[in-house]
Amino acid sequence: MGGGAISKVGVDRPIVRQNLEKIGASLKWHGSLSIDYFYNEQDGKAYYIDANPRITEPMNAMVNGINFAEMQVRLSVGEFIPANNTSHIINKSHSAIQALLAAAGQRYSRFDILKEMCLVSSKRGIYVNSHEGVTPVAKDFTSMVPLSVVFLQLMINPKSNNSQAEKAISNYSLGKAIPKISKMKPEEVLGGIIIE
Repeated sequence: MGGGAISKVGVDRPIVRQNLEKIGASLKWHGSLSIDYFYNEQDGKAYYIDANPRITEPMNAMVNGINFAEMQVRLSVGEFIPANNTSHIINKSHSAIQALLAAAGQRYSRFDILKEMCLVSSKRGIYVNSHEGVTPVAKDFTSMVPLSVVFLQLMINPKSNNSQAEKAISNYSLGKAIPKISKMKPEEVLGGIIIE
């Protein structure tokens, strides 16, 4: 829904790690940098599509043993951050709210919304062995409030999924800049950095 993933699986790809090191060195970057990419399993190449100078997806990293928030604080005070052991990165995380919004968008059916809520709650389907990343009710009971609000709004009006997603996305998206960026050459978007 709105371009966001419902479920995420931790991965470690050495080529992506090497490319991000090149980008960081070229930019002389010293803080958080999140870059989305597509990975082609056949040729082993990564194609980078979006960069943000901030921490994103911290919960998927956390369930895989990497604490981005702590790393950011340590970097901010000038500490050296050693490389993480990434051999164990295979854990999954999900967003129940994102799942409910997407379920509503399939057929605008209350049954689909209720079915998805049951799958999330019982950890079945894609949620088997997955950790809730946004509203971890078992660890933070108050996170039940936003989850319940979204669920109830969707049950009252399944078509409200689009307006709920649009409101959330408009708070952080590039919005009107997207058409301009899409006309730029890759080297203009990346400030002249070409990764080969």
